Amino acid sequence: MARFGFKPALLPDYKGLRGDTSDNIKGIKGIGEKTATILITNFGTIEEMYKKLKKNPELFTAAGCSPRIIELLKNNEEEALFSKTLAKIRLDAPVDFVLPEKTFWENADLKKIETMFAKFEFRSLFIRLKNFFGKSEKANEEEFSRVLGSPAQDSFRERAQPDQLKNPLHLPSPIKLQEVSIALWLINSDISYPKLDDILLFAQVDNFQTAYDYILKKLKEDNLDKVYSEIEKPIMHVVREMEDYGILIDKKYFKNLSEEYHEELDKLTAKIYKIAGIEFNINSPKQMGEVLFGKMGIRVPSKSAKKGASGNFSTKVSILEDLEEENPIIKEILAYRELQKLLSTYIDVIPKMAGTDSRLHAKFLQNGSTTGRFSSQDPNLQNLPIKTELGKRIRNGFIAQKGHKLCAFDYSQIELRVVAMLSGDKKMTQIFHEGKDIHLGVASFVFGVPIDKVDKEMRRKAKVINFGIIYGMGVSALRKNLGGTREEAQKFYDNYFNQFSGVRDYMEKVKVSALKNSCTETLFGRRRYFPNINSKIPFLKNMAERTATNAPVQGTAADIIKLAIRYADEDLKKAGLLDRVHLILQIHDELVYEVDESVLEKVDKIIKNAMQGVLERSYLHYKTGIPLEVHSGCGDNFGEVK
Repeated sequence: MARFGFKPALLPDYKGLRGDTSDNIKGIKGIGEKTATILITNFGTIEEMYKKLKKNPELFTAAGCSPRIIELLKNNEEEALFSKTLAKIRLDAPVDFVLPEKTFWENADLKKIETMFAKFEFRSLFIRLKNFFGKSEKANEEEFSRVLGSPAQDSFRERAQPDQLKNPLHLPSPIKLQEVSIALWLINSDISYPKLDDILLFAQVDNFQTAYDYILKKLKEDNLDKVYSEIEKPIMHVVREMEDYGILIDKKYFKNLSEEYHEELDKLTAKIYKIAGIEFNINSPKQMGEVLFGKMGIRVPSKSAKKGASGNFSTKVSILEDLEEENPIIKEILAYRELQKLLSTYIDVIPKMAGTDSRLHAKFLQNGSTTGRFSSQDPNLQNLPIKTELGKRIRNGFIAQKGHKLCAFDYSQIELRVVAMLSGDKKMTQIFHEGKDIHLGVASFVFGVPIDKVDKEMRRKAKVINFGIIYGMGVSALRKNLGGTREEAQKFYDNYFNQFSGVRDYMEKVKVSALKNSCTETLFGRRRYFPNINSKIPFLKNMAERTATNAPVQGTAADIIKLAIRYADEDLKKAGLLDRVHLILQIHDELVYEVDESVLEKVDKIIKNAMQGVLERSYLHYKTGIPLEVHSGCGDNFGEVK
C-alpha cells in the first residue's frame, strides 16, 4: 500500500497494464508506472476497468487520462488481460508437497551449502556463510538473517553482543593476501582483484594458509610460477610505494578551472533553453528525448526507436552525433555533456580526494583487468581525458613539487611491435627494424607506392587497420571507420593481409589454438581462458574469438610494461637515486615519474635503457630485430610532458 497505493491482490492487474520486463510480461506499451497506478486506484481490476470504459469513457477523462491513454486502453484489451494472466501465480499446478518435519534451520548443512555456493560461484556470500555458522556447523536463524541481509538484520544488530559480530577468521597479512590474490588471478584472469572470500572459495577451504599453499601449488602446476615470480611479485612493493607517494595536484588550478567550466556550462544551458523554447532537465535522457523528438519535432533516427513500456527515446552520444546537422541545439547539448562529464568526474572531484599533503593517492591494481594490464580506482587515473582541448587541460592540474619535474616515458606503438614479434611477419619486422613510421610503411605496401609518396589519407587508412587488427576488427567495422563502401573496405582488408601474410597466419594460428585449448598465452606465458569460444551461441563465440586473437598482444604488452617497472626500479636503486625519483603514475604504455631536477639527464638515460632492454633482460632472454622505442618528455605539470 505504501509504495503502490493499492492492495497486493491488484498487483497482477497493475502488471497487466504496466508490464514487467523481468518476467517478460508485455503489458500495454505506452502505459507506465504512474498511469497504471492511477487506473488501478480509480477503477480496480482490469475487467472492471474495461466495463466502465465501454459504458462511460468520460470517467477516465475526469480521472486525468489523456485521449492517447484512453485510445491505448481501447486498442489493447486483449493484451492487458493476457498480461494479467501471465502475472498471476497458478495455484492449481499438480505438485505434491509435504512440509518437512524439521525446519530449514534444523536441516541446514554447511558442507552442502558450501558445495552449492562454490558450484554457482556465489563469491560474495561464501565468506559470510562461514561467519554465521562460526565454529559449529549449526546455522543460527538470526545470524543467517544478519549476514545475508534479510529484514531481521537491524533488529539482530541492536541485540547482539560485540563478540557475536567479530569475524571468526584470522585475517592474513596484507602482503600475503596480495601475493595469493595475484596468484589466483594468474590462474584465472576472469577473477579480477580477488578478495579473501574469492581465495577461500577457489580453494574450497576456510583456512587462509591452506588456501595460500593450495593456490601457490596450483600456480606452479599450471606453469605460471615464472610470470608470478619474475613479473608480478617483484613490482608489488613498487606499486605500493607509488600509491603511498601519490601525485601532487594544484588545488587552486582545479578551483579556477571549475569556475571557468561552470560559467561556460551556465551559458550553454541558457542557449539550449532558448533554442528549445522551454526549460527542462538537460541531464535527464527522458526529458531530453521528449523535448528533441516530441516538442521540437527533430527527425527520429531508426536506431532511436522507442523502447519499453515507457516509450522513452534514446539520446546517447552516438544518436545525437548523427543528428548534429539537424538542429543547432544538438551541438550545444554535446558541448554541455562534455563539460558536465569533465566537471562531475574529474574537476570537482579530484581536489576532494587529495590527502592533507595535497597529493592524490589513487589505487593501482596489478590484477584489476583480464588482460594483464593495470587498472586504477579512487579515482581512475587510467582514463584522464586527452581527446579534446577541454579535457587535456585537466592534466595541467597534476604538478611536480618544487625543484622537481614530471617525466613521462612512453613505449612507441608497443602493441604493433608485439604483433610483429609474435607473428614474425617479414615486412612489418622490416619497417620497425629500419626505424620507419609503421603507418607510412604499411600504407606504402598496401597501396603499392614509395613511402615518400604516401599521402595523409593513405596513412590514416593504414593507421585504422593497423590498430583495428589488434582488436579483431572485421570488414564492417573497417568500412565504418574508413568511410566508403563495403566493397572498398573488403578490398583494402584483403590487400592488407595479402601484403602482411605473416600477421594473417599468426591470427589464424591463435584462433585455432584457442578453439582447441580454450585459452591463449602471451610471449611470457601469461594465460587467459575463453570458456565461450566453443559456444553454440554465435555472438558469444564470435566475441570470444575476437578477444582471443587480441589477448596475446595486449597481454605481452602488459608483461613488458611490468618488467620495465621492475628493471627501472632495480637500476635506479643501484644508482642510489630512489630517494630522488618516484614513480607516480602508470597509464597504458606509459610510466610517469617525479624527478629531482639535479638528476634529470641521468634518470632519463637509466629509465630508457631499462625499458628498451626488457626483452633480452627478461627470463626468456628474448632477442629480436624489432627495437622497443621509448619516447620521453618532462615538464612542470602533466600537460607539459609530451
